[in-house]
Amino acid sequence: MIRYLCGAMLALASTVLQAQAIDFNLGDKSMEFRYIVDSGSRLGGTELDAGMLYTSDNDLLAMAGMLVMGDTGSGTPGLHAGIGFKMFGITSTPRDVAALAVGGQLHLAPVSLPRSGFFIRGYYAPDIVTFLDADSMRYLAIGAEYEIVAKGSVYVGYRNTEASLSGTGRMKINDDIHVGMTMRF
Repeated sequence: MIRYLCGAMLALASTVLQAQAIDFNLGDKSMEFRYIVDSGSRLGGTELDAGMLYTSDNDLLAMAGMLVMGDTGSGTPGLHAGIGFKMFGITSTPRDVAALAVGGQLHLAPVSLPRSGFFIRGYYAPDIVTFLDADSMRYLAIGAEYEIVAKGSVYVGYRNTEASLSGTGRMKINDDIHVGMTMRF
């Protein structure tokens, strides 16, 4: 499993030069690495991302997705939203899961708290788009961040990722508090 993890990390690292942001976080029993490309005006504010989550139970979750981002139009300064989809592939002994989830995120950077922000991301895949050993899958992450320098922020968050297995209950992939950093280029 470690060989596969190292190979995946090298594959991700080879494309970092194209990334506009790198996000890395560590929990007591997990680590997650994502790279994010903001297509800007080429695709109308679309954010593309790919990454992986590895747990101390040797679970490996690979993900890639697309999110259309913009202002919410709510009159709340600093509130941005995104909607989109994410593909998940999970290897967890002895089960495997593949899913195409829909979801989105909210990000609030309050004007009254300069350099601070709060986020929530959620994705859900029902039975019709969940394959292999599962009937459904969900990914939820929440957090608070602080911008240390103009292109770098740190954050603390909570992530819950689980799948409903075909006839045998739930498989918890990650349920962890983590700390992380985001670097933008």
